Amino acid sequence: MFFNRRKKYNGKVSALLPAFGFDLEEAGVMKTLNVLDIAWQQKYNEYEGALYVSYLVVSGYLKRDKNKALEILDQTKFVQQDWLSKGLVDQALVQRFTEKANEWLGIDNDTENKGFEFTPNMPDIMSAQPVVMQEYDETILIQVENVPSLFKKFGGEGEHPLFYLQVAALISKTTNKPIAIFTLETGMTDANFFGLFEGTGKHLNLGKQDRELSRQDFLELAKEKLGLSVTTP
Repeated sequence: MFFNRRKKYNGKVSALLPAFGFDLEEAGVMKTLNVLDIAWQQKYNEYEGALYVSYLVVSGYLKRDKNKALEILDQTKFVQQDWLSKGLVDQALVQRFTEKANEWLGIDNDTENKGFEFTPNMPDIMSAQPVVMQEYDETILIQVENVPSLFKKFGGEGEHPLFYLQVAALISKTTNKPIAIFTLETGMTDANFFGLFEGTGKHLNLGKQDRELSRQDFLELAKEKLGLSVTTP
């Protein structure tokens, strides 16, 4: 019975790994099995076990192919936010995994926690001229269109799958950093999705775009999602 449970566990974890952009052969079958031994002993569920494997694959790639490591890390963070929103993985465990990845990249976790956490999959809002800029008492709302992710600025090479058709960023006048970013993104699938990056850098998938949006339509929806008045300030 024990071996049957372990076999099912390994199978469920292995089936989740392609979501991160790699498979068992790429990760190394024997190394993966060793990692799964640890995940099983730590009582990680299959989703947490898959995240654990993915982060260790990132660690391995950082030693020989930083570009690939960033690709997998980016996709891992994208997937884990979806799983967090669905209650499939433990928040504290994900935080530990994320902090360890920051250590590998030389990012100070204490510094990151004091402000907006930038990640490779976020839109590069400084790469385009704003099409809309509106000022509020303590914030500025900036809207940009057709911008890439921050992937290359994190050291990645080549093209990144995520691309942002529309972005509305709410910027603090005090820190000059984003408070939240609302996006219309494409690239992971054939569909376009709405997304929201919160103050900690956490990414929320808000569902598929189900209607045509003009620039003004997107701006009004962004204000609603960012907690602003839909009227011009």
